[in-house]
Amino acid sequence: MNFITEQFLPFQKVCQQINLPVVYVYYFSLFLIKREEDGSITVLRKLQDFESPYISQKSIKGVNRVTLRKSYWDPGYDLELMSDSVALNLLYVQTVADVEHGWVLTNKETQQRLALLQARGAKQEYLELARELKYYGFLQFRSCFCDYPQPGSMVVVSVGNRELNLRVRFGDNQEMKEGSFKVTRMRCWRITTLHNVS
Repeated sequence: MNFITEQFLPFQKVCQQINLPVVYVYYFSLFLIKREEDGSITVLRKLQDFESPYISQKSIKGVNRVTLRKSYWDPGYDLELMSDSVALNLLYVQTVADVEHGWVLTNKETQQRLALLQARGAKQEYLELARELKYYGFLQFRSCFCDYPQPGSMVVVSVGNRELNLRVRFGDNQEMKEGSFKVTRMRCWRITTLHNVS
């Protein structure tokens, strides 16, 4: 008897508890989430299959919770997942949170339409509208500083839909410039964090 295959991983147990069909399990993953002092949230990282969510949450300073989120960049997968009620609900809850946190860009009119659909409980229609919006399905990192175009420029890095997107705020009027790099055209890329030690 193979003991390892008999055991469910924590992630698989979560999916089993919410009745997510096995065929859709690996479209999702568990992520460590941190709520910042200003109320914003930061997705720290995806949990690996071998990790214990409880131990990882307790061992990393500032982690408030473990959240189930979709784990793919291609929004085309949404269409298949939206055919299942549990997967649809997971996509919907994540999208509502992303819109509320400003990770998906909306104008006032679109926000009102989304709010109306949310109030009606029209999950599929909400997702169909949200899928047309800029940065839908992107993972957004916390704002940071970069040395381009000038030292101390504020930048927001987002990854999704097979691209790495940078929004740089610079100049006296804090003008926002956007740059996008197709992941398929990059040979090598890496995002690193540097922490100041006081």
